[in-house]
Amino acid sequence: MAKQPRNPFDQFMAECDKFSAPFKLVLRLARYFRNHPPPKVPTRYKPNQKKDRVSYHFLRNLGAASLFLGAASFMIGISFVWAATCLILGLVLWAADVWLDPNAPHNYKLTISAIAFVLIASFVRFVIFVPAPLKIDFTGDPGDYPNGEKIGTLTWDCPEQCTDFRITVTNPTNLDYADVDVELITDLIVLREGQVVGPPCWFLPVGDKLIDFRWYDVDKQEHLGESFHTGTRFRCHDVPKHTAIQIVLGMATPSPSDRPNGPKKLPSRVDLLANYVVLLNPREKRVTQNPIEYLLKQPWNPK
Repeated sequence: MAKQPRNPFDQFMAECDKFSAPFKLVLRLARYFRNHPPPKVPTRYKPNQKKDRVSYHFLRNLGAASLFLGAASFMIGISFVWAATCLILGLVLWAADVWLDPNAPHNYKLTISAIAFVLIASFVRFVIFVPAPLKIDFTGDPGDYPNGEKIGTLTWDCPEQCTDFRITVTNPTNLDYADVDVELITDLIVLREGQVVGPPCWFLPVGDKLIDFRWYDVDKQEHLGESFHTGTRFRCHDVPKHTAIQIVLGMATPSPSDRPNGPKKLPSRVDLLANYVVLLNPREKRVTQNPIEYLLKQPWNPK
């Protein structure tokens, strides 16, 4: 027994099934949307929904402002810590923003959160904590060169007093280092400075770095002493990847001002502080050796 239509609409639809196929398709669509109405979108927010709507709009704007400040700080070079904090905070706020949106689909929330997490993890791994070592080597030589011999940019004019002491700063990575600033303090006095290889650098005053030299005067039967300026400082605009900079110093042993410096020897203590920038991230390296380890170019046998 055929099923009877339940209402006038169903009766009408049953009669229309007798017509052509395109008309039947339209009728089937009409029947489907009548039986499956779309969900109603609330025109008014509940009190808690309204509060959440204000919250996520505030977080969205705050996140955008934080990202803008972080990017601007990176471009201007104000502060790496400030710039990195603003960028990470902006991504976190944007990830939290979608979870407070009551109308955002769940898959959309997961996608935005995953993207923010990947960006933060990549920034931390490849910018903040990217491996960027600075290799420091010391080389010693008696410096028994002919008077007036050129060693890089240095003219060797103190063969009887100066010891050849060299500092090699190497960038062993695939990244470029910028604004390399190296300060060196030793227990000897620096009489000459020059550069052997590498991108051009310039020397700066090292400041009031003094060493005390004391001796016993046999004639006066007393201990005497003087203070001498020591150390050197040099800066380089950049050190490209797989590039080395070598600095040559003519060092001498302190002695009373009325006597020539000597005898020749290598410094027994070196304090080195190097500052450099990698991907806008300032780095620092300290080297303190006492006694110092040298890579001697030849056996130590000063004339």
